[in-house]
Amino acid sequence: IVPKNFKLPIRQRHKITKKQFQTVEKNMRYLEAFPEELAKYTYESMKYIVVKNLQDVAFPESTKRALEIGYAGDRLWKACYNDEPSELEEILEEYPPWEYPSVINHVGLWDEPAIFTAARMNNTECLEILCNYGAELQARDKGHASGLLGITQTAANYVKQRDYFKCTRILAKATQREEKYNEKMKDEIAILEKEVKRKHHELESNYAAKVKELFPSEDEDEDE
Repeated sequence: IVPKNFKLPIRQRHKITKKQFQTVEKNMRYLEAFPEELAKYTYESMKYIVVKNLQDVAFPESTKRALEIGYAGDRLWKACYNDEPSELEEILEEYPPWEYPSVINHVGLWDEPAIFTAARMNNTECLEILCNYGAELQARDKGHASGLLGITQTAANYVKQRDYFKCTRILAKATQREEKYNEKMKDEIAILEKEVKRKHHELESNYAAKVKELFPSEDEDEDE
């Protein structure tokens, strides 16, 4: 069922449940609709489709688009790994984070988010680009590449431990920007909430006055 170029080496394979197998089978059937596209994508792209469990028989164009997004994520991760800032910027221009957050936060080989890979490889220019475009600063790796299996850590934690000073500064500045932005958003939300409460109170008062006008109480009738 699974094409040869998507199969893991035997040592990396593991048993899956019947339900997981059916999910893989179902998604592979969907992908058979465009075999010429299928040849372009790596195992990571295939994993993206299977994990997301896309069931898109009625709208194959949507499935094709999902493949393209997964492929863009693969390209972005490789650009971070190979220190290719121009390629990275090109991908982010084509797939802006506010529309395609899964691309900039793509998790590649060794279960590493792109921002973690750029930091681990000490590729400062790529790291700075990711930070400027709003990559998830708290994204964590799974410890495979660093040899700390089961111990997850952020890019900021990793570079501090290894004295990557420039990477540390880049991530610290990005964190400060994010904190300032979050603080500003909190203030703006507080102002909006206050205004909503005021409007709500005003509407309630107007509604009560209107009801009183339309349906005067018996005591008021007797006074008249």
